[in-house]
Amino acid sequence: IGLPDIDQTDFKLTDLSLQSTYADLQVILPKLSNNKNFKLPEIVKILNTVSYQGDLHGLYNNFHIDGELKTELGALSTKSSLNFQNETQFSGLYESKSFDIGRFLNNSLLKTTGFNLNLKGKGSSSKTLSIDLDGNLENFNFRNYTYQQIPISGIIAEEKFKGSGSIKDPNASIDFQTDVDWSDTSV
Repeated sequence: IGLPDIDQTDFKLTDLSLQSTYADLQVILPKLSNNKNFKLPEIVKILNTVSYQGDLHGLYNNFHIDGELKTELGALSTKSSLNFQNETQFSGLYESKSFDIGRFLNNSLLKTTGFNLNLKGKGSSSKTLSIDLDGNLENFNFRNYTYQQIPISGIIAEEKFKGSGSIKDPNASIDFQTDVDWSDTSV
């Protein structure tokens, strides 16, 4: 299965509507790519069933996205790039009204949050993620308290966040610089 030279095939798909699961994609993509060793990042598995509405343009393993993903963890709109050619890399604007970031990162300290973030990163699991971020968190639930508005910028690497921002919450108004280590969720 596949095109004669899938590595050179440029796809331009508009008004696309797809629904799939990690398991289905893991069967289809190695055949499409003519690469029996192709594997999706493990972190994608937690999304389970994914529905996508929008546009895709590029190669099968390096493409631009402009659309909305709906998953069991929440809906996510994006204008971004995704590259699976070697190590998973991504960059662009990601927005959500409500997304379970705690389940996505396998971290019990974090819960559901809304966000509007510019991200540039790489990695395929919570342990290997490396992300530069800049944007806003809304209704951010950390340690079972929901913060209303948090402009934020920083770096996520090795299950740690190092960054700065400000909290304008009904219970506190704080400008901060912080290091947050969530590798040990018992803390």
